[in-house]
Amino acid sequence: MSLGSVLGIARSGMSAQQLIIDTAGHNIANVDTEGYSRQRVELSAEFMKQPMLGQMGNGVRVADVAQLRDSALDTAYRNEASGSASSQLRKDLLGGIESLLGEPSDTGLAAAMDAFWSSWSDLASQPASSAARSVVQQNGQHVAEMLNGFDRQLVGMRAQVATQLDATVTRINQLSDQIAGYNERIMGAEVGGTTAADLRDKRNLAIDELAKLGDTHVIEYPNGSVQVSLGTNAVVDGTTGRHARTIVSATGVVGIHLDPGNEPALPFGGTSQAMVDFMNRDLPDVRGQLDALANGLVTAVNAIHATGELYPANGAPVAAGNFFDPTHVTAGDISLSAAVAASAANIAAGAAAAAIPGPGNNDVALALAGLRSAAGQVTYVDATGQTQSGSFTSFYGDVASRLGARVSAAGTDADVHATLADQADTRRKSVSGVNLDEELTTLMRAQQAYAAAAKVISTASDMMKTLVDMI
Repeated sequence: MSLGSVLGIARSGMSAQQLIIDTAGHNIANVDTEGYSRQRVELSAEFMKQPMLGQMGNGVRVADVAQLRDSALDTAYRNEASGSASSQLRKDLLGGIESLLGEPSDTGLAAAMDAFWSSWSDLASQPASSAARSVVQQNGQHVAEMLNGFDRQLVGMRAQVATQLDATVTRINQLSDQIAGYNERIMGAEVGGTTAADLRDKRNLAIDELAKLGDTHVIEYPNGSVQVSLGTNAVVDGTTGRHARTIVSATGVVGIHLDPGNEPALPFGGTSQAMVDFMNRDLPDVRGQLDALANGLVTAVNAIHATGELYPANGAPVAAGNFFDPTHVTAGDISLSAAVAASAANIAAGAAAAAIPGPGNNDVALALAGLRSAAGQVTYVDATGQTQSGSFTSFYGDVASRLGARVSAAGTDADVHATLADQADTRRKSVSGVNLDEELTTLMRAQQAYAAAAKVISTASDMMKTLVDMI
């Protein structure tokens, strides 16, 4: 081996150790950078020479600056992050409805209905009292207005979630475009066989964010690009990204479609799916139950009140008519009948067919007071075909308790997924995170190796000088 070869070997060693020092410094500088994966210089022996005296090495070669990352740990984290984000959002959305109903409470709908039935009991005790009639009128109006208010706020909540879903779908499209762009840059940067570690970190960070918006599945191709799917829908394939958009059918069902064309997307999972499910299932379910309650109130109260009789101060008795407006039978529009709203004197206490008719009769008021706990007054069939039925008190109590159970279940799911996501993130950071002690050790080792390579050059230089002096 010539002295020139010795210098070449030493020079390769110095260059390699310099790169190791640079890489360690890069790792240390990015110790707190979100999504950064530590890098490691991979070295290999240079190709061998075959002189007359046998095979000898030719120094060191930098094979790659590798990114330390475990795709299996990435997958585990993203699965749990998606579940955690979805469950937490579902808990928040359902919790919004629970807060709206505000049960149990002294000022909620249950208390308002209880006061309504109690006012009929009071009227039965004083069937000729105009003050008792006014209380019935006020309490009936209060129940109707509470149901109206609930429905308005639920409609407003749906509009807010729809806006949030649109923003989420827009963000999904932005991330899909970003990932497709990173794919193109990574493919170009890795043509020579090296790893574009920093670009891969940026791409993984975008995929991590996307995982919270939907159930993300990643397939890496040999050329360095990836295919990314939400649920079973490919939104990125190589350098191509597909855009999603929200649609609303004629019946109000919300969906997500993929372009080009009008392909219905299968469930995305993540927060996007939580919002779709809330608007298509949870919110309509609660509104349907409140509508059933309002319809039951209108039907049952009117059926009894219409049998009553009014006794004007001057004139013959007249039929009482309806208490609630029979054309308004949903939570959104339930209201008192025009006659009752105009005057409490149009509220009947006694029945026309009573054994002892007259202003002192209380048959209607007693019957209406008995509706408080009468079974089978409200019936609701949900989207799955299951029937819920009960008295006014028990039915509304079931609405509140079922909602509370859903909120609790979503909260439990969110806690479980969050814990698992934290554990998965800790495991992957143990592989990809920067360890300062390890980097300092690497720096010291590289520094010593660099000094040793420099000593080889100094020694070879002295040998060359000796050889020149001999000549």
